[in-house]
Amino acid sequence: MSIPLFLDHLRRASAARDSFVDGLRRHALRRFHFEYPSVTGEDAEDAISQTLADLVDGKIKGFECDALPHSPAYAQALTTYLARQIAPRKLIDSWRKQAKDVAKVSIDELMDTPQGEAWLQRELYKSHQNRPPEAWELEHQLQLLSHCLNQLSAPLRSVVQGRLADESQAETAQRLGLGKVETVKSRMFSAIKKLQLCMKSQAPTQSVSP
Repeated sequence: MSIPLFLDHLRRASAARDSFVDGLRRHALRRFHFEYPSVTGEDAEDAISQTLADLVDGKIKGFECDALPHSPAYAQALTTYLARQIAPRKLIDSWRKQAKDVAKVSIDELMDTPQGEAWLQRELYKSHQNRPPEAWELEHQLQLLSHCLNQLSAPLRSVVQGRLADESQAETAQRLGLGKVETVKSRMFSAIKKLQLCMKSQAPTQSVSP
């Protein structure tokens, strides 16, 4: 019954309520940025709002804390639990609903989905200037990327396909029969590096105007 007591405390203390909501939002956004770099701001905020709604509606299960419900320690522990356990589930559920009609399409078609394109664009440009590419440039990059994806080995291409289909790393590991999520992370890292090298080698040399 500690969560209802904590919510009662927040209702009586507006400063504590604002601090808790802001802390949850910042923690969840950092978590999303690390685990799901393709997430859009709209999807992230929606997942956080759903998490808060579940908290208020008494739907949060499995949280335990020995600290007093009105203490900062309790608020911090609950923030961590919601940001790491509940908000990501809400995000994945939302993505699954969005992707239910394209779950079995090809990699090329998945690149045209908002989640797939956002992730690919981020990975390709994160080591360069933080600017959005021009439309023609993005189209050219996607054409190169399609070619380079086909050059990947089957194990590497499988983890990329899982990422484009909005699988979690744990889901990808289970689908591929891998014992550790770390293997998925390692393969994803290798795939991204190979894609970047391939695209760099395939890019045409630009002529310099006199």
